[in-house]
Amino acid sequence: MLLNFSVKNHRSFRDLVTFSLEATSDATREDLNLINPESDRVVKVGAVFGANASGKSNLADAMSWLRTTVLSPVSSGLENPEIPVQPFLLRKGHDKKPSFFEIEFLWEGSRYRYGVEIDSQQVHAEYLFRKRPRGRETPLFTREKREISINAHQFKDALGLEKRTKQDSLFLTVCAAFDVKEAQKIIAWFRQLRFVSGLHEQSFHTFTAAQLQQDTALRKPILEFARKADFNISGLSSKLEQATEDNVPESVPPQLRRQLINKKEIIRAEIFSKREVLDYRGKVSSFLEWDITEHESEGTQKFIALAGPILHTLETGSILVIDEFEARLHPELTRSLLDWFQSGANDSKAQLIITTHDVGLMSPDLLRRDQIWFAEKDETGHSALNRLSDFDSNQVRPSTQFRKHYMAGHYGGHPHIALDEFRLTKGKTKSLQTTP
Repeated sequence: MLLNFSVKNHRSFRDLVTFSLEATSDATREDLNLINPESDRVVKVGAVFGANASGKSNLADAMSWLRTTVLSPVSSGLENPEIPVQPFLLRKGHDKKPSFFEIEFLWEGSRYRYGVEIDSQQVHAEYLFRKRPRGRETPLFTREKREISINAHQFKDALGLEKRTKQDSLFLTVCAAFDVKEAQKIIAWFRQLRFVSGLHEQSFHTFTAAQLQQDTALRKPILEFARKADFNISGLSSKLEQATEDNVPESVPPQLRRQLINKKEIIRAEIFSKREVLDYRGKVSSFLEWDITEHESEGTQKFIALAGPILHTLETGSILVIDEFEARLHPELTRSLLDWFQSGANDSKAQLIITTHDVGLMSPDLLRRDQIWFAEKDETGHSALNRLSDFDSNQVRPSTQFRKHYMAGHYGGHPHIALDEFRLTKGKTKSLQTTP
């Protein structure tokens, strides 16, 4: 379970911000919205609202950046390494400062805290702490540039690996590569943290197509899921094309081409929906199957494509982050997706994190105050994060109509558009001033 994520000097996040899924003491909907309300008290869903360019997507990007970096192969230690950091660029000097990432999570009975401070040339700091039930937080290793201190009792398998760690390599990744079991456990946790973009569904379209063929237990749930978007769909099937010597072009770089072929990567995936064809009496006379990308609406295509990763997340108890959650989806569908995570269907401790403009989700009947976050960018281009539960409890009660107050600008994160003067003269705009 994800508990907290902090980031500093990454894209629009100049200063330190922390996103948390740890619940407050509020008892509202705790039986539905919390994982283990009597002990862990972690929310199942976290929703980040905000205007365009407020920083919502940058939060998802920061989490994805850390995951990708941790899971990347160990650096070969090039003489002039270039780590693809993305520092804040709108204040002089920040492009030279390291970026900071920290993540806290529960995994296999222990609480871990991992952090890294890194720039384009080297790792400045890195650490891993573990806290077992009823125990104290213990450092497994700490690092200041090339100086690495290892807990000889709790992380002894890593002893000696500090000499194999280059300035541009993460010590955690090196340890996992050399079979340090505790490090491999952390890597396993990062692997079950997944990301999708609501604007580009091709990647999870392929995932869902594979699920339809390879996981027979998920075929029926995926169909039931798809019927929420269009009840006339009576069946789903898929067709996969794996990489072979014949279908991977020679123009593909040789190393990549060989990798695709050896791993039998899916290079083409199609999903087909099945529909009833009625006769003149209104009775089913036959069935018709067609490619959903050609004959279904964009909203139905996206909802079907989302079925795979969402059901897989619920089945495995993993974590799914969806950026631009509501894009091309009807509000009833977005609400139903949240209901899946906050119902009996989620008995695996799965979590969902979304960034969204859909203020219809901002309801006390669906989300608690500690599940609602606001991203807001100031006049200097810096983004901040604020949680609704941190506002004055006398003004924001569990039963408050959050959406109404948000649209009135009480919480920030909402675009205020002021039309100071709007006159049409001979069909042309005379004056139009806007305030972001």
